[in-house]
Amino acid sequence: RSVQGIVVSRRGEPVANCRVYLQTRVCNHADTRTDHRGHFDFEDAADGREYTIVVMAEVGGVSRPIGTIEAVAPQRGLRIEVEAPVEQATRCAGTRSEERRVG
Repeated sequence: RSVQGIVVSRRGEPVANCRVYLQTRVCNHADTRTDHRGHFDFEDAADGREYTIVVMAEVGGVSRPIGTIEAVAPQRGLRIEVEAPVEQATRCAGTRSEERRVG
């Protein structure tokens, strides 16, 4: 009963502190933020239900989607590659990219 995954940049680096929305065709079901490793988890996703997962960030002072993926719950191991460079996404989320780099 969950939808889990990771948000990464085009370079494969985890993106921390991005807002992630779990949406149905009708409305937003839930939202969360990615952790320091880019992971997100929606524990209350209904089995068999279709969802759209949308990653949002403020880029240039405007909140906009930077990545989306479709999923049917339960789903684990989703990987959402975001359009915005890591530096933009982390700066907009209020963190520094050096703090988020892995390895």
